Amino acid sequence: MNTYSNSLIEHTVFRSAYKQLKAGVFNGPHEIYLVIGPTGTGKSTALKLLEGDLIQAGREKSRVGLLSHVHMRLKAPPSGPFNLRHFEHLYLRNLNEPLAGYKECPEKIRQKYAEIKNPSRYDLSTLGTEYFLEQSLRQRRPLATLLDEGQHLAIAGSHTKLRQNLEYVKSLANNGDVKHVLFGTYDLYAASLLSGQITRRTGVIHLRRYLANEEDAPHFLGILNKLTEDFQLSFAFDVSKQVSFFYRRCLGCIGLLKNWFHSASNLYGNKKKLTMDDMDKVARSGVELASIMREIAQGELLMREAMPFTEQLDLPFPDKTLFVSVDPSPPPAPKKKEFFKRKLNRAPIGEIVTGAQSQV
Repeated sequence: MNTYSNSLIEHTVFRSAYKQLKAGVFNGPHEIYLVIGPTGTGKSTALKLLEGDLIQAGREKSRVGLLSHVHMRLKAPPSGPFNLRHFEHLYLRNLNEPLAGYKECPEKIRQKYAEIKNPSRYDLSTLGTEYFLEQSLRQRRPLATLLDEGQHLAIAGSHTKLRQNLEYVKSLANNGDVKHVLFGTYDLYAASLLSGQITRRTGVIHLRRYLANEEDAPHFLGILNKLTEDFQLSFAFDVSKQVSFFYRRCLGCIGLLKNWFHSASNLYGNKKKLTMDDMDKVARSGVELASIMREIAQGELLMREAMPFTEQLDLPFPDKTLFVSVDPSPPPAPKKKEFFKRKLNRAPIGEIVTGAQSQV
């Protein structure tokens, strides 16, 4: 059986996205790159190919003794938000840093944070790990750090904590002078929109699924024929006339289509011509496809949410709606409260008070 990598030649969506990713990692302006998309669109395949290209680039004579890359698979926390301290120790171990769990904060760093007005906000026990991690990145100089399952960074108890996680990765990429590539679902992209600084320094590569339109239909049919040949399957019907049958059961995600064909090959082999009922028996259930489609619909909607906003950028310049009038005069000073001063509202002596009170 041929490997699936041979089918990547006809996988036009993947080829275009990977070309953009490779150019960004080696020569791009951003410090962080997000590779996002639904399940089964080739994120893991893109990671493996990029890892091979980084290893090949790391074999240059000028990089003898240096790391070509760092590859980590982030784990979801068993409970609570994502733990950055565990992430730091895992990072140091992947950098081949000795005694990764016994790093202490240098004295000069302690003195720096001791001068802060509110030092209780900072945990000095963790500053050593962060300091040595940045130093190790500068010394080992990997070409890039690849973080698989990057959406686990978005597991946070609050928006503030979520923003801090991505700000921390951005500071590592900046201070360590190493590009970080995060592979994950659409949740990762939603988290990157919480901060303008993160959005500006982040490049997004969307590994999308194939859509049910005239532009993608010929490419999807070509992948169908290629996978049929690779897995040595034969059908009792014309595949070109049943494209919608295959599309509805993989939602346009090539990874789901490949796994479906793989299951059919293991169960039936090439002993008979497969009918549509035979393929239905090894296809994913409607409940599973509905769950996957729900996530895809939410993510694709998120990717298109900024489109109406961009129409505002087409306004003629200058436009009064883009500016807010500002009063140059300083605001009035707030009145000081006078404590322990009684404010009595009494009538002068000799005057008649109306109401329930009597005359004086």
